[in-house]
Amino acid sequence: MAEVKGKPPGRCGRAWRHRKRRRQAREEGNIPLVVDADLVFLRLSQWLREGNRNFSHAQLRPAVFADTGRGLMATRAVQPGEVLVSIPEEVLITSSKVIQDAVLWRALHKSHIKLKAMDLLALFLLYHKFLGEKSQWKAYLDSLPRDYSVPAYCSQEETNVLPEILKMYKLKQDENISQCYSSIQIVTSASAYLQSLFCSLCIDQVRWSWFTVNTRAVYLRNQNPSGIVIGDDTCALAPYLDLLNHTHMAEMEADLNPVNSCYEIVTHVSYNKYDQVFINYGPHDNLKLYVEYGFILPQNPHNHIPVTLSEVVSVVKIALGNEDSSNMHSKVQLICLYDLDKNLGVNIEGPTWSLEAAVTICLMPLQQLTRGWQLVCEDVAGVGHREEVLSCLRCLMQQKMQHLEDCVKDMVKLSHKSTAAIMAEALVEQWCTTLRSAMRKHDTSVEGTE
Repeated sequence: MAEVKGKPPGRCGRAWRHRKRRRQAREEGNIPLVVDADLVFLRLSQWLREGNRNFSHAQLRPAVFADTGRGLMATRAVQPGEVLVSIPEEVLITSSKVIQDAVLWRALHKSHIKLKAMDLLALFLLYHKFLGEKSQWKAYLDSLPRDYSVPAYCSQEETNVLPEILKMYKLKQDENISQCYSSIQIVTSASAYLQSLFCSLCIDQVRWSWFTVNTRAVYLRNQNPSGIVIGDDTCALAPYLDLLNHTHMAEMEADLNPVNSCYEIVTHVSYNKYDQVFINYGPHDNLKLYVEYGFILPQNPHNHIPVTLSEVVSVVKIALGNEDSSNMHSKVQLICLYDLDKNLGVNIEGPTWSLEAAVTICLMPLQQLTRGWQLVCEDVAGVGHREEVLSCLRCLMQQKMQHLEDCVKDMVKLSHKSTAAIMAEALVEQWCTTLRSAMRKHDTSVEGTE
């Protein structure tokens, strides 16, 4: 009689049953695929422990999860107050670390240039990337992604169909990359050795290094070394830490522990065995997450669709007619004076308070304008022209929806899309869903006041 495959003859042992349950759970997507045997992660862990470094983690293992991709999995229950990851200070890449390299320090000193902290770290990454096998940071560099899914990685064809707000962010990112490229060229031109080492440098490599820093840097206040850093010097790269993914639900704190000189992540929530362990970047909406980090969350309570003040003014002018919009400049000044232009947008509940207030002021009769801020603060829903405000808000949301839906139609038509474009499309589709919900609630609210 043929033996049944996958099941040993006779009595099945406890170990076999345990393996079978795990295999079934993995096939059902309940257990992630562990990848810590991958040479990249093995070498990274070995490098972090070299020279008896005090690297540790709460028995976490790199794994691939169905919903987030690569992350860190708990191999046991984790309790609140436990240190998730402890990274030795000596492997943190900071501005101080950069100038400890004699070659880079001489070039920086000779070039007489001051760099932003992010540009300085980007220079460091490229320097060690070009060193190749000679770099002591090779294990870390090998663990980094080859590209990122932020707007700057969209092709020109993909950029052409992005919503205006995303085009604006991409343009700003391109400017940052160009500026970083120019700064690095100035530094490397001050050293014959660096000129030779960086001879093949191109803008794509600078884009990679800059976004490696931007997507992975942690907050750490540093001492401004020799005054070579322009602006805030508050970022550091922490090898291994970037394996942790973000969720708005994670409660944790991160800081440099002065006792053991390690950068530590301490959790304030518990995790079960096989759970993915997370960190929290802050209360960011999906636009911020996409632009800065290259991902979005399916359920994000901080979601917010931005609206510009020019969009508000455009809709209000149509409602008022040209003859009644001559005082719009004064109204815009009042809106900016009280920072109402800083949080204009729509969330799943409807227009933000700032958007309602801005539209209310723009539609306000001239004789009330001197008391505009007071009237809005007292009762934005009780102003005499509330009906016009609600109508304008509906038009504004409808106009925004039309623009985003047109963008989605064009984005869907693209073939061979980059991951950056795919992420942008998912974000815009999510915005459309949010706007539909907001408009339904807005209409219900208006009907209730009639």
